[in-house]
Amino acid sequence: MPPALDSIDDPTSQSLSERKRILDAAKQALQAKMRDFHLSSDALAKDQPPREMIDKDAAGRLVGIYQAMPPRQAAAIFDVMDTHILVGIASQMDTRHLSAIMANMSPDRVNLISQFLVGVRTFPSHSVSSSEKAFSKKGQMPQMAPLIPSRQ
Repeated sequence: MPPALDSIDDPTSQSLSERKRILDAAKQALQAKMRDFHLSSDALAKDQPPREMIDKDAAGRLVGIYQAMPPRQAAAIFDVMDTHILVGIASQMDTRHLSAIMANMSPDRVNLISQFLVGVRTFPSHSVSSSEKAFSKKGQMPQMAPLIPSRQ
Protein backbone atom coordinates (compact mmCIF):
# COMPACT_ATOMS: atom_id res chain seq x y z
CA MET A 1 0.00 0.00 0.00
CA PRO A 2 1.49 3.40 -0.97
CA PRO A 3 2.40 5.75 1.84
CA ALA A 4 0.14 8.75 2.46
CA LEU A 5 1.09 11.89 0.53
CA ASP A 6 1.51 13.87 3.76
CA SER A 7 4.16 11.55 5.05
CA ILE A 8 6.50 11.90 2.06
CA ASP A 9 9.81 13.24 3.30
CA ASP A 10 11.68 13.65 0.06
CA PRO A 11 13.59 16.91 -0.49
CA THR A 12 11.40 18.02 -3.41
CA SER A 13 8.17 18.05 -1.43
CA GLN A 14 9.86 19.83 1.48
CA SER A 15 11.22 22.43 -0.93
CA LEU A 16 7.78 22.93 -2.49
CA SER A 17 6.07 23.26 0.87
CA GLU A 18 8.72 25.76 2.00
CA ARG A 19 8.21 27.80 -1.18
CA LYS A 20 4.46 27.73 -0.70
CA ARG A 21 4.85 28.93 2.88
CA ILE A 22 7.14 31.78 1.76
CA LEU A 23 4.75 32.78 -1.04
CA ASP A 24 1.78 32.78 1.34
CA ALA A 25 3.67 34.98 3.80
CA ALA A 26 4.69 37.38 1.02
CA LYS A 27 1.12 37.50 -0.25
CA GLN A 28 -0.19 38.38 3.21
CA ALA A 29 2.45 41.09 3.64
CA LEU A 30 1.60 42.56 0.23
CA GLN A 31 -2.12 42.56 1.02
CA ALA A 32 -1.43 44.35 4.31
CA LYS A 33 0.67 46.98 2.53
CA MET A 34 -2.00 47.49 -0.13
CA ARG A 35 -4.66 47.87 2.56
CA ASP A 36 -2.50 50.47 4.35
CA PHE A 37 -1.86 52.27 1.06
CA HIS A 38 -5.57 52.48 0.24
CA LEU A 39 -6.41 53.68 3.74
CA SER A 40 -3.75 56.38 3.65
CA SER A 41 -4.64 57.51 0.12
CA ASP A 42 -8.32 57.72 1.07
CA ALA A 43 -7.45 59.74 4.17
CA LEU A 44 -5.22 62.04 2.14
CA ALA A 45 -7.93 62.54 -0.49
CA LYS A 46 -10.40 63.56 2.22
CA ASP A 47 -7.94 66.10 3.64
CA GLN A 48 -7.21 67.71 0.26
CA PRO A 49 -9.49 70.48 -0.95
CA PRO A 50 -10.83 69.94 -4.45
CA ARG A 51 -8.37 71.24 -7.04
CA GLU A 52 -9.37 73.65 -9.72
CA MET A 53 -8.78 72.16 -13.13
CA ILE A 54 -7.78 75.52 -14.60
CA ASP A 55 -6.63 78.76 -13.05
CA LYS A 56 -9.57 81.08 -12.25
CA ASP A 57 -7.78 84.15 -13.63
CA ALA A 58 -6.94 82.40 -16.90
CA ALA A 59 -10.50 81.07 -17.17
CA GLY A 60 -11.84 84.56 -16.48
CA ARG A 61 -9.80 85.98 -19.35
CA LEU A 62 -11.01 83.22 -21.66
CA VAL A 63 -14.61 83.78 -20.57
CA GLY A 64 -14.32 87.41 -21.65
CA ILE A 65 -12.86 86.39 -24.99
CA TYR A 66 -15.53 83.80 -25.78
CA GLN A 67 -18.41 85.98 -24.59
CA ALA A 68 -17.22 88.74 -26.94
CA MET A 69 -17.10 86.35 -29.93
CA PRO A 70 -20.11 85.63 -32.11
CA PRO A 71 -21.82 82.55 -30.62
CA ARG A 72 -21.36 80.48 -33.78
CA GLN A 73 -17.58 81.01 -33.76
CA ALA A 74 -17.30 80.28 -30.04
CA ALA A 75 -19.40 77.12 -30.51
CA ALA A 76 -17.04 75.87 -33.22
CA ILE A 77 -14.16 76.20 -30.76
CA PHE A 78 -16.11 74.70 -27.84
CA ASP A 79 -17.00 71.65 -29.95
CA VAL A 80 -13.33 70.64 -30.16
CA MET A 81 -12.01 72.06 -26.88
CA ASP A 82 -10.70 69.77 -24.13
CA THR A 83 -13.54 68.88 -21.76
CA HIS A 84 -11.65 69.94 -18.62
CA ILE A 85 -11.02 73.41 -20.00
CA LEU A 86 -14.49 73.77 -21.45
CA VAL A 87 -16.19 72.93 -18.16
CA GLY A 88 -13.94 75.41 -16.32
CA ILE A 89 -14.81 78.17 -18.77
CA ALA A 90 -18.51 77.35 -19.15
CA SER A 91 -19.03 77.24 -15.39
CA GLN A 92 -17.91 80.88 -15.13
CA MET A 93 -19.81 82.21 -18.15
CA ASP A 94 -22.92 84.34 -18.08
CA THR A 95 -25.96 82.11 -18.69
CA ARG A 96 -27.24 84.23 -21.58
CA HIS A 97 -23.93 84.06 -23.44
CA LEU A 98 -23.44 80.37 -22.71
CA SER A 99 -26.92 79.46 -23.94
CA ALA A 100 -26.34 81.30 -27.23
CA ILE A 101 -23.08 79.40 -27.72
CA MET A 102 -24.57 76.04 -26.72
CA ALA A 103 -27.39 76.55 -29.24
CA ASN A 104 -24.73 76.37 -31.97
CA MET A 105 -22.79 73.40 -30.54
CA SER A 106 -23.24 69.74 -31.44
CA PRO A 107 -25.99 68.05 -29.39
CA ASP A 108 -23.62 65.40 -28.01
CA ARG A 109 -21.20 68.04 -26.78
CA VAL A 110 -24.00 70.11 -25.20
CA ASN A 111 -25.26 66.99 -23.44
CA LEU A 112 -21.80 66.18 -22.08
CA ILE A 113 -21.12 69.71 -20.85
CA SER A 114 -24.59 69.95 -19.29
CA GLN A 115 -23.91 66.78 -17.31
CA PHE A 116 -20.69 68.24 -15.92
CA LEU A 117 -22.27 71.62 -15.15
CA VAL A 118 -25.13 70.12 -13.12
CA GLY A 119 -22.86 67.63 -11.37
CA VAL A 120 -24.18 64.39 -12.86
CA ARG A 121 -20.67 63.68 -14.16
CA THR A 122 -17.45 64.64 -12.45
CA PHE A 123 -13.78 64.44 -13.24
CA PRO A 124 -11.78 61.90 -11.24
CA SER A 125 -9.59 63.51 -8.63
CA HIS A 126 -5.87 63.32 -9.25
CA SER A 127 -3.20 64.28 -6.81
CA VAL A 128 -0.19 66.17 -8.07
CA SER A 129 3.18 65.30 -6.63
CA SER A 130 5.39 68.03 -5.23
CA SER A 131 7.91 67.44 -8.03
CA GLU A 132 5.22 68.12 -10.64
CA LYS A 133 4.27 71.32 -8.81
CA ALA A 134 7.89 72.43 -8.67
CA PHE A 135 8.42 72.03 -12.41
CA SER A 136 5.28 73.87 -13.51
CA LYS A 137 5.96 77.35 -14.82
CA LYS A 138 3.83 80.37 -14.10
CA GLY A 139 0.92 80.38 -16.49
CA GLN A 140 1.19 76.66 -17.19
CA MET A 141 -0.81 74.03 -15.41
CA PRO A 142 1.09 70.90 -14.35
CA GLN A 143 -0.05 67.70 -16.01
CA MET A 144 -2.57 66.19 -13.58
CA ALA A 145 -4.04 63.37 -15.60
CA PRO A 146 -3.49 61.54 -18.83
CA LEU A 147 -4.83 63.47 -21.79
CA ILE A 148 -8.21 62.31 -22.93
CA PRO A 149 -9.80 62.93 -26.30
CA SER A 150 -11.87 66.09 -26.37
CA ARG A 151 -14.77 64.25 -27.98
CA GLN A 152 -16.07 61.60 -25.65
